Amino acid sequence: MDAIKTDFGERIPRDVVWYDGSPKLSMHNWYTQLYNQAVFEAIEETYGKGNACLYARSATVGGQLGLQPHVNGTSVMRSMFVEFPDDPACRTLDRQYMFGPSMLVAPVFTYSGEVSYYLPDGVWTNWLTGEKAQGGWRKETHDYDSIPLWVRDGSVIVTNPGETKPDRVYGENALVSVFVDEVETADAVVTEIDGSAVTFTARRTPAGIEVASSDGRPFRARLGASGGIVDVPNGSVVL
Repeated sequence: MDAIKTDFGERIPRDVVWYDGSPKLSMHNWYTQLYNQAVFEAIEETYGKGNACLYARSATVGGQLGLQPHVNGTSVMRSMFVEFPDDPACRTLDRQYMFGPSMLVAPVFTYSGEVSYYLPDGVWTNWLTGEKAQGGWRKETHDYDSIPLWVRDGSVIVTNPGETKPDRVYGENALVSVFVDEVETADAVVTEIDGSAVTFTARRTPAGIEVASSDGRPFRARLGASGGIVDVPNGSVVL
C-alpha cells in the first residue's frame, strides 16, 4: 500500500511528512477537516465573517437518502449485491456501487480514464448525457469532468437546481426527473426538516406519463435526464 485515502478519495503518498509530525494513518479523516477548514477560511476572507458556509450540493437527493440508514439501516452507498441479490454478476463487483436504490456509480481508478463496469438487466439512463442502455458490461474512457453515472428504470429523482442554501424546503421549486421506460409506476418521497413529506408519483397512462405531487404543490418535471423541463403549476401533468 503506497497511499492513504481521504474521505474525498484523494491518494496521499505514505512517505508524506506532516508539518506537525502527525502519524500518517491518523490523518485519514483529519485531512478532510484541514481541507474544509482551508476552503472555509478562503471563502470567509473573500466574503467576510458570517457570510461563509460549506454544505453538500446534493442536499435533496443525498439528504433524503441519508434518512434511510436511520429508518431501515440501509446504507446510502451500497454494494451492487444489495440492490440486485439475484444477479450472480453483482456478487463480486467491487469497483462500482449504488448511490441509494436508483443511481449506479462507477468511479474511474485509472490515469488513462478507462473504466469497465456492469449494468444489471433492464433499461438505464445516463444522468449526465441522457443516453439509454440495456444491461451488460461496458468499457469507456472518461476525463476529469465525467463519470459513469446511471439511473435505474423505475426511478423518480428530485433535485433543486439553482438553490444555494442547504436549509431550505426541499420539496419546493423541485425538479422531478422521471425514469419509467418499462415499469408502470414509480415515486419519490421528499421529507422536510420538520418531518412533513410530499410524494412525487409517476405512472403510465394511455395519454402518457402522469406526474403528480401528493399535496398538489407546484413543481417542474421532465422525462429522463435530458428531456424538456415543464412547469407544473397545478401539481399534476401528463408528459
